[in-house]
Amino acid sequence: MKKSLVTILSLFFMLNIMIPVHGEVNYSSNYLSTKSKPVSAAVFMHPILSIETVLEKDLGFSKEEVEKSKALGENAFDLAKKNGITKEQLKDSIIEVKCRKVDEVFNRGFVTTKLANMMKGIIKSRTEKWDGSF
Repeated sequence: MKKSLVTILSLFFMLNIMIPVHGEVNYSSNYLSTKSKPVSAAVFMHPILSIETVLEKDLGFSKEEVEKSKALGENAFDLAKKNGITKEQLKDSIIEVKCRKVDEVFNRGFVTTKLANMMKGIIKSRTEKWDGSF
């Protein structure tokens, strides 16, 4: 069980890549898992959730603003500062958006409460250490 959680967490790391989920899951869409017989939930594919996607789709920055910032060699913190948002506010917003995505996965029954909480912890930890790079 511990090994499968480590695998899931490393695959889900920051929810930035599109991957099938393997490991302990709850009943969902005719898939049933028990602790002794984990099921591959390949039907669940999380969309790519890059920093650019979060900035544009969830936090209201335009694609042009993001591209211009990147072209100038700036980071996400520089872009946020131009819009009156502090580094801490940006990080908090990103944590909120990504944790909401984890909640969606949990509510659809693909992960347990324990796994969802672990994923949120990783998101918080990684985002707090993030340097603002795109």
